[in-house]
Amino acid sequence: MRRSDTVFTPENELLEYSNCYRYLGVYMDEHMDFEYSSEKFAESAGRALGSVTYKYKNYPDMGYSTYTKHFDHCVASVMGYASGIWGFRNHTKLDGIQNRGQSVFLGVRRYSIVLCLEGDTGWMKAKNRRHLNMLRYWNRLVKLHFDRLPKRIFVWEYMNGKNNWCSELKDIFSRMDLQFLFENFKICNIDLVKRQLFDVEETE
Repeated sequence: MRRSDTVFTPENELLEYSNCYRYLGVYMDEHMDFEYSSEKFAESAGRALGSVTYKYKNYPDMGYSTYTKHFDHCVASVMGYASGIWGFRNHTKLDGIQNRGQSVFLGVRRYSIVLCLEGDTGWMKAKNRRHLNMLRYWNRLVKLHFDRLPKRIFVWEYMNGKNNWCSELKDIFSRMDLQFLFENFKICNIDLVKRQLFDVEETE
């Protein structure tokens, strides 16, 4: 994104440009790749994982279901904050947090083989968690009334955009062979696409 050449002087004071801006907890920079934002989320999620790890080690009777709920609500929710917007790309630091969480529960080394961790825990990949959040946001926008400004922007992007959020959604639908939902502007069944994403994981 090209920086503006305009000079802003509110109350005769020069307003300096910044490389990054935080809005509603999300960091946006001139590249709009959300990489810096994902790094910040990874830092916060790492602290949350430390808290979950402490509880797990001090309560030896904590089982798989309880640990998974703790991770989902305390860690994954931080990792996926606003990922309905930025979640399409790979963010290795966030993926690493989930791998650490799986390693803690299984009692294995931190750098164990990821496929083994995912197979033993049965957790959805962190990337697919983010894609699922994008699909949830798709449903929300499709159901939104056209009088709302976000819906009008969404429709404009859908009709005219390339290399944008809608094109990323199209790729996600294509992975699951559900392009017809995108092409017909239809909402998707979240439980169904969740199962589809698991099936895609097995074949990739």
